[in-house]
Amino acid sequence: MNIKKYFTAVLLIMIASIPLAAQEKKLASIISQFGSNLGTRFQTGMDLQSKDMPFFAREDCEVVFVNKRKPDSIQYPCGNLILLQNKSSDLRCYYSGIADDSYDEHIVSYSQGEFIGMAGNSGTNDKEILHVEMEDLENHRLLNPAIYFDVPDTKKPVINDLFFIDIHNREISLFQTKKVIRGGKLFIKCSDYITDNSSVLMPYKIDVFINGEEFCSLSFESMDKKNKAFYLSDSEKDFFALYQINSPNVFFLKEQYFLPGLLGIKVVVRDFAGNSSSYTTSFRVLPN
Repeated sequence: MNIKKYFTAVLLIMIASIPLAAQEKKLASIISQFGSNLGTRFQTGMDLQSKDMPFFAREDCEVVFVNKRKPDSIQYPCGNLILLQNKSSDLRCYYSGIADDSYDEHIVSYSQGEFIGMAGNSGTNDKEILHVEMEDLENHRLLNPAIYFDVPDTKKPVINDLFFIDIHNREISLFQTKKVIRGGKLFIKCSDYITDNSSVLMPYKIDVFINGEEFCSLSFESMDKKNKAFYLSDSEKDFFALYQINSPNVFFLKEQYFLPGLLGIKVVVRDFAGNSSSYTTSFRVLPN
């Protein structure tokens, strides 16, 4: 099963939904992204906001669960929802917030190209929103929907800061100084953009090298569920480990203490389209 082919097809509406300068109607802006900070937990999907936005099934799939708001039925905070599973039973796609009366809850399967529904405000939102989540059943992980966007993107990610929290709990920015006492917790502040600053995405991958050797890596490709918690892409970073500092787009990378000396550090941030930005500098580790 070609995962990319399936979701590029099923999420056809998303392919044309990122706000591009040349498009003027039926566009969606990303208002909540996979892996982002929701205060006490990860965003495990993606929220797209747009008026009159349809979505389709371009791969044969079956309905696993469906809910449509009715006065005498269970009222879900996410509103109208539908859970689809592909024919090979290894991938699921979950949509919620679907507009009232835009889809038929009695349909049990969809064929390639068949209309499913429209983005709506049937949940707790007051604007037309489509929430999407993807689950890889075979590998027991949630997938980042941004992986399957086929949107022209030539804008590089932006690295805003790289800093240590040292043993004295001081923030030492490597953008401003080159001296660190022993080391500490390393953080990065960075963002990805599609066309302008209104469409902020998580980066795809962050790699850090010290003296030419890999120091740590962080990927926003997927999440693994272990012990009733989600961990980011084959790492030990759960929500509270990643977002140790409650500041937008600031991610914890690694805690490390060094022997005194001069070290070179390079950070590479990549987006889902393959664009990358890097920052290289050196810093001197001081004794206590």
